[in-house]
Amino acid sequence: PAFFFENITDEWIERNAQKEYTVLVTGFDSFAGYVNNPSWEVAKRLHGRKIAGFRIQIAKLPVEYGTSAEMVTDLVSTLQPDVVLSIGLGFYGKLAVEATAYKCSSTVQKIPKLKTVSDEVNTSFPKEQIVKRWETEKVPGIIGHSPGAYVCEHIMYTIFSMEELNKAGFIHVPEPHQMSVETMINAVVAALEEVRNELESKEKSGQPKEPE
Repeated sequence: PAFFFENITDEWIERNAQKEYTVLVTGFDSFAGYVNNPSWEVAKRLHGRKIAGFRIQIAKLPVEYGTSAEMVTDLVSTLQPDVVLSIGLGFYGKLAVEATAYKCSSTVQKIPKLKTVSDEVNTSFPKEQIVKRWETEKVPGIIGHSPGAYVCEHIMYTIFSMEELNKAGFIHVPEPHQMSVETMINAVVAALEEVRNELESKEKSGQPKEPE
């Protein structure tokens, strides 16, 4: 044993240590008759967990323009997460990792610290890999291209525009009668594992973190 410990170098420790990232996971409060919004039911059950080297922080966002964007902006400033994953209730009938948030009057209103207003902003999540992972685990999911022009897209535009983040993504979950919350949780965990894999791959190759 002494021989083993004497031969553990700083280089070996650095090579084998797994960097811990912080990920902020947000869900939404109740709205339009959905007292128990499934996006929050998923997010709150991830609180305090460590997933694929991620330390999870959670927050419940109000379904309100402006207030929700201000809240997530303040949380990013305070917590300084590496990754933000926002979850919302969608109506695809399955999971959807959203690709793009589009500029419209409702989408970009009252977003604090928004430096430029682009026609569209893209996720930096590895969306193709996430959907392939869901397929492997037999969970119905797609790349979403209809973010909704509502508060979900308002938050998408907010977090996709944050240059200080390593990764930002948005997943729409289906209604509770279409998929169990446990399945949704497992799918979100799988998505975060794919995000972690891409972060590690880019760190090893020295590539810059660019949106897809």
